[in-house]
Amino acid sequence: ASTSSFPTIRLIDFKKFLDVSKVYDQNISLTKIEQLFVITNDASNSYKNRDERSLHRYEFMEIIVRLALAKYKEPKIIPSLRDAVEKIIKDDIIKNN
Repeated sequence: ASTSSFPTIRLIDFKKFLDVSKVYDQNISLTKIEQLFVITNDASNSYKNRDERSLHRYEFMEIIVRLALAKYKEPKIIPSLRDAVEKIIKDDIIKNN
């Protein structure tokens, strides 16, 4: 059911993944997730075509860290970024997939 082509993931499939993972809540909105996707997807390196609107594997890891920062660290729910990343992976992504 994916519209992405390996080894990248497009925004629509990323949002489906986050929906299944139950990442959305009062601390992180769909708008914020879309903003983080655009920021992470910024083509500032030679590995990527500027017109490409999908995340590569290394960008997928980057956006998970950005999500953890926005959802848990910035609202001061969890004090350290390391613990915030661990929480989003264990409690949101793994637990719900």
